[in-house]
Amino acid sequence: MLEFAFKNNLLLITGSGHITFDDLVTHFQRLLTHPLYDPLCNVMMDFRRVDSLDLEAVQLRSIVDAERVAGYKRRIALTTSTDHVYGLARVFQSMATDLSSEYRVFRDYFSGMAWLLGKGSRSGSELKKMRQAGLRPDRD
Repeated sequence: MLEFAFKNNLLLITGSGHITFDDLVTHFQRLLTHPLYDPLCNVMMDFRRVDSLDLEAVQLRSIVDAERVAGYKRRIALTTSTDHVYGLARVFQSMATDLSSEYRVFRDYFSGMAWLLGKGSRSGSELKKMRQAGLRPDRD
């Protein structure tokens, strides 16, 4: 299952369970038509609850190619706690080195959020505000 939410110029995508290529395509088609969607906002893909991703290399390549055509300049962080998802995300990251967007894969949510909102990010002050408010983005 995939869900999304928007918060302060940040797109939060949360995944859980078993996710297929068709699930990803359907999710992103829904997202592209959402009235609050900004293709330039940074993206946190929280896949800590994803058990498995059913993707083949050719499908990963098609996602990279779609991103290349779109040409967006943004940061995208993916966090995961499983070796399987981490490995696939790193393969994707290696395929996406020549894109306008920056991609990083993290095992720790807080580290991913710090990179995503850090120096050079359009929403870099958000992490500081979260800390000042006593919020911990690495906890549910």
